Amino acid sequence: MASARHESRKKHDDAAAAAVAGPLELGSTRGMTTYLFNNAQDDDAMLWTNKTAVPVAGNGPTLLIELSARRLLLVIGSAVVVLVAILLLFVRGITIRPHVEDELGSTKNANDIVEHYQTINGYVTAAIGEGIETVFEIFAAVAVTYLTNVALYPSDNPDRPPAGIKRWLLIAFVPVLMFLLNVAISAAFVQHTNVDVLRVFLPGDLIAKQLSVTAPPATNGSAVTNASEVVKVQDTILRAALRKRHVPFELYADSKCVASEEGSTASSDEEEMPSVREVRSTTVVYGFPSHDWNLDALPTNLRPTHQIKFQMNESVEEVDAAFAKFQKAADVSWLTTYEMFLQGKLLFERSVSDANVSAEYPCTWVDGLAELDPKNLLNSTDAATNGSAPTSAPPSGTTRPPTSAPPTSRPPSRRRLDATPGADEVAFEDEEWEEDEDELPVFDEFEEGPYKGMRRCYGAISTLQHLDNITDPSMHSATMFVGTIINGFNETMPSIDPLEMELTIETFQLNPQMKLTAMTIDIPYAEGVQYRDVRDYCDKSGGQLKKEIAAEVFTNTSTPDEKEAVRAMLCDQRNYPYTSPKTTCGSHNCIFLDKSGTLPFKKQLQLIPYQTNCTTANMEYKVDFHSYFPTHCKPQHDAVFLYGLGTYMSGDYYDSGLNDDAPMPMLVNSKRHVVLTFAKLEWKLEELHKKFNAQCSVPEGCHGLLHKLENVTVPRITPNKTVKDTYLRVLLVGNASLPAERMTKDFRNPVQLVNLNTRPFYYEKEKRYFEWEYLNLKRFKEHTWPTGGPDAPGLNGSACSLMVDSYLRQIETNHYYLEEPLQPLYTAAFYYLFQDAALKSVKLTKNATTGAEVMSLSYLGSTNLKGDLEKKEIKFSIPLLSLISTFVGLACLLLLVVLAIVCPTERLKKSHITNVAEQYADVLMDDQYPDEVCGRRLLLPTGERVNMDDFAVESITFHHTRDDDTKVYL
Repeated sequence: MASARHESRKKHDDAAAAAVAGPLELGSTRGMTTYLFNNAQDDDAMLWTNKTAVPVAGNGPTLLIELSARRLLLVIGSAVVVLVAILLLFVRGITIRPHVEDELGSTKNANDIVEHYQTINGYVTAAIGEGIETVFEIFAAVAVTYLTNVALYPSDNPDRPPAGIKRWLLIAFVPVLMFLLNVAISAAFVQHTNVDVLRVFLPGDLIAKQLSVTAPPATNGSAVTNASEVVKVQDTILRAALRKRHVPFELYADSKCVASEEGSTASSDEEEMPSVREVRSTTVVYGFPSHDWNLDALPTNLRPTHQIKFQMNESVEEVDAAFAKFQKAADVSWLTTYEMFLQGKLLFERSVSDANVSAEYPCTWVDGLAELDPKNLLNSTDAATNGSAPTSAPPSGTTRPPTSAPPTSRPPSRRRLDATPGADEVAFEDEEWEEDEDELPVFDEFEEGPYKGMRRCYGAISTLQHLDNITDPSMHSATMFVGTIINGFNETMPSIDPLEMELTIETFQLNPQMKLTAMTIDIPYAEGVQYRDVRDYCDKSGGQLKKEIAAEVFTNTSTPDEKEAVRAMLCDQRNYPYTSPKTTCGSHNCIFLDKSGTLPFKKQLQLIPYQTNCTTANMEYKVDFHSYFPTHCKPQHDAVFLYGLGTYMSGDYYDSGLNDDAPMPMLVNSKRHVVLTFAKLEWKLEELHKKFNAQCSVPEGCHGLLHKLENVTVPRITPNKTVKDTYLRVLLVGNASLPAERMTKDFRNPVQLVNLNTRPFYYEKEKRYFEWEYLNLKRFKEHTWPTGGPDAPGLNGSACSLMVDSYLRQIETNHYYLEEPLQPLYTAAFYYLFQDAALKSVKLTKNATTGAEVMSLSYLGSTNLKGDLEKKEIKFSIPLLSLISTFVGLACLLLLVVLAIVCPTERLKKSHITNVAEQYADVLMDDQYPDEVCGRRLLLPTGERVNMDDFAVESITFHHTRDDDTKVYL
């Protein structure tokens, strides 16, 4: 039995006060267990609601348990709202560090920051989890009581102890619910996410990392260019560079021609053949490295944006009108036109000098400085008088002087002749040389003949002095320009046909930054050039057959027409019969054996910085180079000058002679051509990093050139055959990565882009060197040679030469011939300028095309750069699956709250304990009736309700369960 002492409120009546003044007796079915409650506090205002009452025996107080729905909803609702807000805030992530940068592919910085915040996260989530447990333990107590007092299934009896499923459900309910409520917070983590890539150019992005080479597909085609024909770059002289291998000369095992029999080496035919050692000497040298992108940079010849083409014998009025229209459309000035011709003509004169170093002429013909000739130095006054109007070109009808010994004397310092005012005498004013004293030119002098006492120069006769006034508006007309070209080449190469020269001026756009202006001059030799010696068959006049030849060839039945045809074939220089094909022909073609003595030009492609401001008024002669050079030239950093020289043979008819028993191929109206290309390749640098929305971290700046490679777009195909992304390969070269070597080059030492080494071959019988020219069948208007390949019919056996057949196979396989230099010239120059370019794969924007216009876009696309940084964010977030689990737990919680309020049951857990005092003790000690939402009161017999928590336990009496006489008092 338990009793409690408390003081009665003043408003209660005396009877009620007397009733509760002593110990309160609570009945017990087991005996005399007594609880004594002392009043701990006195509240004046208490609301009593008898939700659950525990009746007791006798007149003891009744236990009341009351659940406050308002407080329950307030506590649980507030907690749920706060938790849901936190979860929704974290599910998308909270950015706690917005700006973190790492090198592309690295996570070092981000990992360090994540580790720091993850440590803090552990404390934060532990604190939030503890708060969740504290708040939701209140709900758990209510829910367990509610579930205990509810029949969960038909056989469940709440009045009995829970068993089976319900027992395990009540055991697992609280842990499972707390797990679900805590899983989202416990799973919260700190991570770094890639937000963007900060593109940064470094010096390595504007220079090649390494050289690599791949061989392009082999092709044996011969190219003859016209306005509409597509010529592949591998069908030019650059083929061996693209493949980085060449087919060496070797006797062609499958040739249809047979070698000479043993013992026949003494025959006259064999004596007309050069040695194998010389024939196999043909090589090509390239002045640029090979890369795997070479084939895709400029795979075919460019289409001109503007073009003008005419022959020198065309109407002056028509040429003037066409030229003016071209210059306006192509934006090509007269100054640029003359500058290109001046530089090209100078380099061509050097080619002439290299081909004929023994040629000599009076230097006065070019520089007009007759006062410096030794014969005039003895009498300066006479020199001033006679040299005031020196001859600047060879007098009409003059010939070159005979070759003499090398120069041995040094002239005095070069002087400029000036008249002294107020005096009859003439004074000489020293002029400074640009070179050091030990580099002054040393001239020889003619010791006899009409030029005795004059300075002797070697090499080509220069005509650059005629270009001293190129800025004069009177020179700016097609008539003057054409006249300058004709006079210039006619003086330097007297054996040409100047009126048949063909001039082509074109502009090309290599890419939006690079423009090419090219001048191509096709120079044919005159018809009178004798490419063969007819004296073996014809008389000294060259017009009639020798009598012994006629007697051998003709019979009594020969008609006059047949005799005339044979005479014309053998004696007419317009025809070139192969009277001995076994020394000059292979099975499918012949070589052109040139015995005319024309200059064996070296086929070459060269590059120098583009020169401006050149003056030819006071040109300097360089003895070592046998050439005159202009002065005061200024090299340009954003342009280069390109020079190319090629040759080819043309004709009206090329007869293979395959229909005769004794085959004899023949050329009709064959003519040799020299093709010159002078070009200006200029560019405008751009800030390359802006093309990729990148930053520039290159000390010299990111100005450079960008070029799109052709035929290399790489769309990524997804399994459903749709294009995911489109990639484009581009070349990037910075201004500092352009070859600095080019700025050290000039007219004396140009960059050798391509050199075709085809030297003349020595013929022992004639003790002379003769050049072999490759015959391109496409250069002839008609031909009867088969073009079906090696298996097609052709010459065979002893009718052709195995050596020539092997030589032609090497020439054709390697494309060791240079006919029109324009395409290989600008292509080789591009390879040279971009030799250190970096290769990038660019992911194009969605709206970008893969055409040429893509290069004009301000933003091209994204690419990986060496300075790229990954821009990252550090976020605090919760996995979605964990969030869903927590929401499931909250849903269960709210459902039970609603059921506990809407469908109430007894708020005191039903128990099998029959001892009411023991139930009271259970209520006092158990946390399943939290005072935050439950009211625990005692209903006194007088009807008064007192708060059970206002009382403290004063004494306890324990009764032994099996022996009622055994008691323990506390």
